[in-house]
Amino acid sequence: MKLFCVLMSLAFMHVMADISKAYYAEVVVNTNNIIQKASSVTNVVRGNVLEYVILVAVRSTNLNIETLNNMFTLPELEHFESYTQKFINDQIAIHTVLANLLRELSVLLPETSNGDFENMDLKTLRKNRRGYTRKALTNIIIRLQIGKEPDITHGEACCLIGLVISTKFPNSPTTITNDEKEHTCSLTNTAGIVTMYRSFGGMFYKVKADSITVPGEPLISQL
Repeated sequence: MKLFCVLMSLAFMHVMADISKAYYAEVVVNTNNIIQKASSVTNVVRGNVLEYVILVAVRSTNLNIETLNNMFTLPELEHFESYTQKFINDQIAIHTVLANLLRELSVLLPETSNGDFENMDLKTLRKNRRGYTRKALTNIIIRLQIGKEPDITHGEACCLIGLVISTKFPNSPTTITNDEKEHTCSLTNTAGIVTMYRSFGGMFYKVKADSITVPGEPLISQL
């Protein structure tokens, strides 16, 4: 955890020039490549590297849901120009963390990509990112539901649910409110629509705000 926070701090200090379409695409492609590599590496101690880093990121107190979405779900904003300097720094941060961890595990890093970044399909790049991270998030949540991730807090579980739902609905990234007392997670999208989940004995179900004691569709069937 401490190493992750140090690396994040260093990455956030990086200063970038104005964002062009080509530069945006290059950063996303190279971050996709290392995320794909991490998703294919499993370590005896840490398990799957991408899943491990997602959990570390979710547990980090200095990362908000906007940052986590930038790293793992790549929301579909209308124009690439809508992605701020912070978005680029978040890419660099997660790339740095994964690269250092893979080096620590003696894994050969993917080569830096070259290509016609100016003409790349940005929607495809973002969809590719969500493909890798959705699988990792799904695996984590399944383990959580069957009791094999006992150290995840209710707030962290809500964050993981918000992230995996954002991979399904990238045009409307969510913000998250959790109520530990009522065992609920409220996900609010950019249109202001609230979707609520509640834990019943460790299993999450979709519920209605006016009848949270009545379990609806199980979360696991929505993954």
